[in-house]
Amino acid sequence: MRTVIVLTALSVAVLAAPSAATAATDYDPDRTPFPVPSIVGEIAVDGVIDEPAWEHALTLRLAYEQRPGENTEPPVETTVLLAHGESHVYAAFLCRDPDPGEIRAHYTDRDKIWADDWVLLVLDTFNSEREAYNFACNPLGIQGDTYECPHGESEAWDAIWDSAGRITSDGYQVEMAIPFSSLRFQRAEGEQIWGFDVARSHPRSVTHRLGSFPVDRDSECYACQYSKLVGFEGATPGRNVELVPTLTALATQEREDWTEGSFQDPETDGEAGLTARWGITPNMRLTATANPDFSQVEADAKQLDVNTQYALSYDEKRPFFLEGADIFQDRLGAVHTRTIADPTWGAKLTGREGSHTAGAFVARDEITNLIIPAAEGSSETSLDTESTAAALRYRLDLGRSSGIGVLATSREATDYYNRTIGVDGFLRFLKSERIDFQLLGSATKYPKAIRKAYDQPSGELRDVGVDVTFNHRSEDVNGYLHHRTIGEDYRTDLGFRPHVGERHTCTGLARNWRREAGSWFTLFEIGVTYSETRFLDGDIQWQSPGVFIDYGGPLQSRLYVRPDVTTEVLEGKEYNSTALTVVGEIQPSSLLGLRLEAIVGEGVDYDNNRKGDGLHAKPGVRLRLNRHLDVSLSHNYSRMDVEGGRLYTTNISYLKAVYQFTSRAFLRAIVQYVDYDLTPRLYVDPVNSERRSVSSQLLFSYKINPRTVFYLGYSDRFYGDQDTRLTQTDRTLFAKIGYAWVL
Repeated sequence: MRTVIVLTALSVAVLAAPSAATAATDYDPDRTPFPVPSIVGEIAVDGVIDEPAWEHALTLRLAYEQRPGENTEPPVETTVLLAHGESHVYAAFLCRDPDPGEIRAHYTDRDKIWADDWVLLVLDTFNSEREAYNFACNPLGIQGDTYECPHGESEAWDAIWDSAGRITSDGYQVEMAIPFSSLRFQRAEGEQIWGFDVARSHPRSVTHRLGSFPVDRDSECYACQYSKLVGFEGATPGRNVELVPTLTALATQEREDWTEGSFQDPETDGEAGLTARWGITPNMRLTATANPDFSQVEADAKQLDVNTQYALSYDEKRPFFLEGADIFQDRLGAVHTRTIADPTWGAKLTGREGSHTAGAFVARDEITNLIIPAAEGSSETSLDTESTAAALRYRLDLGRSSGIGVLATSREATDYYNRTIGVDGFLRFLKSERIDFQLLGSATKYPKAIRKAYDQPSGELRDVGVDVTFNHRSEDVNGYLHHRTIGEDYRTDLGFRPHVGERHTCTGLARNWRREAGSWFTLFEIGVTYSETRFLDGDIQWQSPGVFIDYGGPLQSRLYVRPDVTTEVLEGKEYNSTALTVVGEIQPSSLLGLRLEAIVGEGVDYDNNRKGDGLHAKPGVRLRLNRHLDVSLSHNYSRMDVEGGRLYTTNISYLKAVYQFTSRAFLRAIVQYVDYDLTPRLYVDPVNSERRSVSSQLLFSYKINPRTVFYLGYSDRFYGDQDTRLTQTDRTLFAKIGYAWVL
């Protein structure tokens, strides 16, 4: 905790210091910036581009099909208008289409638009060529926003902004108004240089991506190719204060003894909370929450937990932890905030100044969940005590598109702690090559009861984790080499690391061919891979050479085929097996989408340490029957046969139906059915021969923006086994209201 506090203070000092950088530095002079006009007058965001102010905007044409064609003439015409006012960035898209009846546009919740037609505005507000805000809309004005960072793209990021769209007789039009208060940007006098990109997705038999500049496919860095805007003089986020009070209430009933007895009287609970966001400067934001709202209204999809060695990971969906989550991403998974199970308060500071990026958070958790990792499995337990979790991230940009950083985490409770600290970075030293690396050390002390129950060493456990990856990406050839070493006593209890004591190496090389629309394929790739995991003493734990073919073609079809020959060692016994992986998908129209993932062949029975033969299949179908109704059904089937008969058969079915009344309101139903059928005589340890469960959720949502919301829902669960018929065990009625008060 002392380390985190000291480093946080240093980061605040760096970010709060006056900036000596000017706005027009550190950009390629060969890409002359486009001047973005400052306009006077109001723009009504209604999807009708008729205000006089638009006549003064910067006008661009999406003149290139970047994919599948390589910088060829686009199949449709697109015009983009850009401008800014005192408080907003404005964008308008005029999208021509020779057949408007083929436009794919649906009413949906935000961030669910990616199968539709859409347009995109990308803003690299620090001109860093490393991070950017992405704002997208489908033809009906439904929003999708993401945040790009050096470790990938986060769809969890949500901003408050305005948009509207409409389908016309010759295509569609979209308007966007993005307030400066929803962005972090430079503290600079005078004009600023921002990187930017504008694009359009035109999905038909193949998906055409259109852009305003030609893409160099031999460059590993797409952000390095952004165009530039100059302007934004006097841009200010205003007071930049956002208060989000929330009120949640629920009533739950449970049976007296799980599946026996009658339902007890309802247990009710109501809670008021407050989350506050303050833009201290245009480039630094403080978020704090008291009695926070961590209600989660999207049910986790059930994952198969039969014949698994390690703990399962679930995505973070809670609003406070999603704020600035991209800053804390790392290669070794040292920060995975779903481990903070029941927080009572939290605070977070994130910001950027020039070449410096920093973030820190702290949260108090009423319980302390732990994963006890090992080389051949993991265990899960909890400490019945409060703990404090904290993390700090700092990164320094190097050169034009590289960076190096520091990450520290801490988790503290009575007679327990876990602390990590280390360095990481990414280096782009040639146009097509990139190296990512991380070195992280950990120190852990368990309570006596945990040490005894899980056979953990006494005293403090210290160890390190190392991760290095080399990537080559060019127009025709892609390759990678990755190595990871995890010490036996390495722990990241604020992250997700279920296995330790290993050295993992993998490499791959692929050659690809691309064709324009109209060919029998748009992408054809063939490659070879090799992967191995060794124990720290050098003995093989897992080894697999492989080849693969990846095909993409008409009707938005894809087929991936990969045969593997695997050697695996479990508790000293070696198994050699062969298996075939197949992934296929097709979307012949906006009405129908089909997908299948399957693995067939030999494998290992981890529960009983023997060889088996199995099948794992995940078919799925999605129907969009009109602009409002979206129905998806997926199934997870798995079976394994061993000497003596069928070891297990599992079925998990997941049905989700959403009716989107308007861009703001929807009604969603989810039903999930789980059926496990096991053969007890084939197991070493006792198991139930049958296990079944059904869970359902019905939710009404009204959402003005990501934080001004109203939810009303119902959920329940049923359970049954070989001794118990399927019986309802609990039921819950819940409601939530939140309001974003922007000052």
